[in-house]
Amino acid sequence: MENSKHNVGAEVQSRRAASHFFERLARRLQSVDHMITIISEQQTIPRHGWRILIGGSLNSRS
Repeated sequence: MENSKHNVGAEVQSRRAASHFFERLARRLQSVDHMITIISEQQTIPRHGWRILIGGSLNSRS
């Protein structure tokens, strides 16, 4: 009986540790996703923006 109680306690403790690990992993992945979203929004170039960046105009075909 004592051995079973110990095994159940160890299993519960193991599952708690795994749960905490996955919670931390989920928070890290959310922060990475947030950073990628911010960076992608900052680097967005409007349509035909590359022509403006290299000195061309929207009406010229050069």
